[in-house]
Amino acid sequence: MEYDIRRLKEEDFSEWDRLVEESPQGTIFHSSLWISTCAEVLPGEHEIIGCYKGEELFAGCPIRSYNIGPLKISKSFTSFTSYYDGIVIKPLPKEAKLRTTESYNKSIIESISDYFQSEGFSFISLVNSPSLIDIRPFARRGWIGKITYTYYLSLENSNFEESFSRLVRRNIRKARAEKIKVIRSNDVEEYLKLLKITLERHRSRTLSHFDITKNFIQKIVSMLYEKKIGEIWLAKTSSGETASGEILLFDNKRVYWWSAANNPQFYDTGASSFLKLVMMEELKNNFTEIDMVEADTPGIADFKAGFNPRIVPHYVVEKSSNLYNVAKVIHRNIYWTLKKFTH
Repeated sequence: MEYDIRRLKEEDFSEWDRLVEESPQGTIFHSSLWISTCAEVLPGEHEIIGCYKGEELFAGCPIRSYNIGPLKISKSFTSFTSYYDGIVIKPLPKEAKLRTTESYNKSIIESISDYFQSEGFSFISLVNSPSLIDIRPFARRGWIGKITYTYYLSLENSNFEESFSRLVRRNIRKARAEKIKVIRSNDVEEYLKLLKITLERHRSRTLSHFDITKNFIQKIVSMLYEKKIGEIWLAKTSSGETASGEILLFDNKRVYWWSAANNPQFYDTGASSFLKLVMMEELKNNFTEIDMVEADTPGIADFKAGFNPRIVPHYVVEKSSNLYNVAKVIHRNIYWTLKKFTH
């Protein structure tokens, strides 16, 4: 192991956050504020591991670990809480040659991979941000790579509506005719009511632990407003009912459309599309890009594609032990057997 891997202490967090801001892979989901808020609410042990040479921090990643019987697991609670939780690497100077960069990244990834193995993890999953494009060092250590997608939306267009699909433009016209009003709001309870309606309509599994989700969002929103790194936007009907809502997150690189909710009663008002447009018009004054977050679910991806973003791949890397693989097969067989006899 070329680098020394250490668990970060609270006094190391300021150094970690500087690395997150500097690194192309760093996002708000890697920040110590985000990890600390997760640790307050969500089950499991939340930590940040750092990759050091001497006393200099070169890389690292946040982890959430928990035990299921004899199995030690490291995985985000849900994609909803942290869309990216993979490795963050300090960039080399721009003039560094490709061979130097590849060797540098390889040494860091191998050191972190070896650390996970030495700690006895049965299963590890890391959702890397789009800027980590070379996952070959993971593959050489026996990890499995999976490709997933997000959308990046440029805010440098002078006229957004011209680039939207015909359906999105039609929905925006509807919203204007319906006199939909878009506002910034700090009413997290109003947003949570809207989110619950959305989850119920889609019969989401998140409903089974909605109390945890609710507590988490309340904590996150409080932190966002305190640190001025996020906000809630709502679209309201002319009679004052909330039709659509969004929670935005900011870091030094881009905006993230983190969580969206809609009341199906007002789908035909075009409120959701209009909300997106108004936010874009406002955000372009301070940002150049939005990560629309998540482009793999067909219905959601179809809606987001109407705003003419560019599709961006990123990589999930996973590694599992033989014991974990056996346990997974047994669990699957039990599940299908029970389902067969209960239907």
